[in-house]
Amino acid sequence: MSTRLGIYDKWEKGFKKHLKSLLANQVQTDLFVGTLKEYCQTGDFVSSPFKEKPSVSPAWFQWEQSRLNGGLVYLSRIHAKTYELNVLNSQVCNLDCLGNSFLASYFSSLIDIHMYSSFSVRFGRSCDMSLDMKVVPYASIGFLIGAQPQALSFSRLLIKAFHKKWFNYQEYPIFCFMLRILADFLDEKPLELSGKAAQEILFHELFNEWKNPDPDSIAELCLAVCDYHTHQCKPDSGNKWHEFNNGEWVWWPIEINLLFKLRELLGFKNPDINHPLMNTTLGQLPAEKEFVMDDLLLKVLERMQSQGFDENEVFEKIYSEKF
Repeated sequence: MSTRLGIYDKWEKGFKKHLKSLLANQVQTDLFVGTLKEYCQTGDFVSSPFKEKPSVSPAWFQWEQSRLNGGLVYLSRIHAKTYELNVLNSQVCNLDCLGNSFLASYFSSLIDIHMYSSFSVRFGRSCDMSLDMKVVPYASIGFLIGAQPQALSFSRLLIKAFHKKWFNYQEYPIFCFMLRILADFLDEKPLELSGKAAQEILFHELFNEWKNPDPDSIAELCLAVCDYHTHQCKPDSGNKWHEFNNGEWVWWPIEINLLFKLRELLGFKNPDINHPLMNTTLGQLPAEKEFVMDDLLLKVLERMQSQGFDENEVFEKIYSEKF
């Protein structure tokens, strides 16, 4: 079994200050929110309007815009950070924040993956850009709060995108582990890894045991993963990448949350883990209940739908494609 790293000694230092500063950046928040409001009102962006593009097949949709996608990504991050900070400060779980974080990420990913899927058909070559593996934890939120069927669709699309080699995943062993257990849970094709993601033995060991009904079989591995998590909470340096390098998920053991939720859905018991990451409300599985969609997000979705967006149609088109 892998040796524990121990908790990173600078893990807590400066985290809350960093998270608060991100939430307090009202200028950036106002910019992205204003961008989304502009789209809701006009269906476009005045400073960067939708331009007529070359005639291609499939035809362009007006909701295929990077500014719309970027606004949704930012909205998702703000909701997740607000949830994390509120839980740390008051131990109160605002499931509306979680639900809206999940949906904003889901809609932005549908835009991204639709554009990737259409690119090779439109232009006869592969897209030079890659998708961001940091979307994986947001997809897992859907399982935590019982947001069906979007949680299933979101996860299946990410797995499909992985097999199509649309992710640069090699530096993200935690996110790869999360996507691996989702693929296993959903009976999807197993993921084949390379790079750092393939070299971290700890996650192979936990993957091999994750469906063992005996909770004791994964207890020590979960502790080791929690330690590893703290070592990923630092800025990137040179060619060293860290999965939690921007203040997100630092106190939130999202990978353990997902693991425990999927085991719960399979009818398995989970071990009691005594670790600082697990000893706050963030370490516990949230309750499943209906959440209220943010008014801004609802208006964005309605505007997208007025421009031909259909989440089920986008999902079916991409999911039916061959590898």
